[in-house]
Amino acid sequence: MKVKPKILIVDDKGENLVALEKTLADLNVDFVRATSGNDALAVTLEQEFALALVDVQMPGMDGFETVELMRQDKKTRHIPIIFISAIYTEEYHKIKGIETGAIDFITKPINPKIVLGKVRIFLELHEYKRSLEEQNKIITASHKELQIALDELGLMHEELVKSQEQLVQSQKLAAIGQLVSGIAHEINNPLMAISGNAQLLLEDAEDEDTLESLEVIRCETQRATDIVQNLLAFARSHKSDRDLVSINEVVENAVKLCSNKSKIDNIQIVYDFTSDMPNINIDSLQIQQVFLNLINNAIQAMTKTKDSGKLIIRTQQPSEETVQISFEDDGPGIPAENIDRVFEPFFTTKDIGEGTGLGLSICYGIIQSHNGKIYAESTESNGATFNIELPIIDDTSNNQSDIAVLEPAGATQDTQG
Repeated sequence: MKVKPKILIVDDKGENLVALEKTLADLNVDFVRATSGNDALAVTLEQEFALALVDVQMPGMDGFETVELMRQDKKTRHIPIIFISAIYTEEYHKIKGIETGAIDFITKPINPKIVLGKVRIFLELHEYKRSLEEQNKIITASHKELQIALDELGLMHEELVKSQEQLVQSQKLAAIGQLVSGIAHEINNPLMAISGNAQLLLEDAEDEDTLESLEVIRCETQRATDIVQNLLAFARSHKSDRDLVSINEVVENAVKLCSNKSKIDNIQIVYDFTSDMPNINIDSLQIQQVFLNLINNAIQAMTKTKDSGKLIIRTQQPSEETVQISFEDDGPGIPAENIDRVFEPFFTTKDIGEGTGLGLSICYGIIQSHNGKIYAESTESNGATFNIELPIIDDTSNNQSDIAVLEPAGATQDTQG
């Protein structure tokens, strides 16, 4: 329902108030009366007015003083004012009225048609102003909604880009897995023959130089066999076996397996656990595999560049849906040009013979199969942090997909620094 505009009529004489209301009776407005300047000031602070008709001559505070005070208040300064007077009719009175802040000055006796016409014009202006304000509110609200929609679209785009990157990574893993499976099987047979014959020759050989050469053949053949086994493990499917477990316990178990190595290499491993972490539905052996890989990577990176180091492992719950595990080392960090490639199969910055570049790719596959995320953050020379995010409730956990997993003892430690 549309609200009627209000007109304030200010005059100390009641008959004048009645006369003005009759003059303006054809207008669809509500009239509010005030018999003094003080009454007028009080009522304008409580109600909204489209126009005010103010008599100049009033006892106490006259019309000029009343309007001057109205113009000083933020709430009332924009009310259009028309002065009406039977005594102050000289030209300088009209000028004073305009200077005071009025928009018109009418002298008595008034012409009803002129007064009605002027008031109607100001009411139309008031209605136009109110319409503009409403449209401005609508535009402002629409702008806010549009901005929210744009922000949401931006987030959706970012998620789409991430999903596409994950899809490309998965396709790479699947394609390379099929390729290396066939190659590794073909290489494995001759390696077994070389290793077996080297072992037989070692048993019969007596010459020291021959023994030394055969031992080199045996060791290098074994190293090649280990690489092949890692390749086969990368391509091999493993059925996920999930259960509700404590992520803190999984971290601790992984650290125990690396404790001797960390002590020998003078690496301090520090826990920063959130104590009330919820149990999550995961394959604990697979996730432990990931943790082992990240811990050993950090140890190798730190010992390669200095004689000691610190690895901080944090667990936290950033939201109701997710837990996060972070591995932060103070090693050499990852160069900016490599940070986006560390999870690519066969990408490694290690020296020849130290890794095949499969470790982090397998970690990526394991975490992805748990509907989680794994990503690296690093500033070169200031260490690296690997973050893992896992869902607390995984709705697809019963659809246990086949994924590639390395056995812990043969995990490829790879790609950092």
